[in-house]
Amino acid sequence: AAVGETVERTVPIGGAPPFWNTVDPTSHLITSIHFEGECFFDVGAQIEWEYVADDVNKTADVIANPRGIQTLHEVTRGRPDRSRVFREHLRPDGIEQEVAVAFRAGTGETWGSLRLNRSPGQPQFDAGELTFLRSLAPHLADGVRRGLMLGEAIEPDWPDPPGLVV
Repeated sequence: AAVGETVERTVPIGGAPPFWNTVDPTSHLITSIHFEGECFFDVGAQIEWEYVADDVNKTADVIANPRGIQTLHEVTRGRPDRSRVFREHLRPDGIEQEVAVAFRAGTGETWGSLRLNRSPGQPQFDAGELTFLRSLAPHLADGVRRGLMLGEAIEPDWPDPPGLVV
């Protein structure tokens, strides 16, 4: 919550709350989705967008991106309407811009991701904002990793099954 407040003060958003995901560093599957307040997105639909829909700007895409950050405008070359998810879900729900950031540790593992959105009329995410988000990513990766390890040490789940998408 504290990091979210800092991010929102530095990188203004609109249209939807920030979406924080934890990610399995080996399989790159999303293991949890976190957001504050009310969300008009169906979380099941978000998982369908990530793993089934033929689209762009997925969590796997930002993890594969060498920079670990990308915007919807960037990956659609300025034509976000090329994205089915944008046309069918984001724009109708008042979202015009999206940035995805991978929480990549200094050792290369990705432990989570963040999606920020903006409403119509807000500017595109600029180079300074993207640089700021990239600079936070390794620290957020370390925080997610430590939090997950502490949680497992305090309350281990047995057995520890792998993720599976059917």
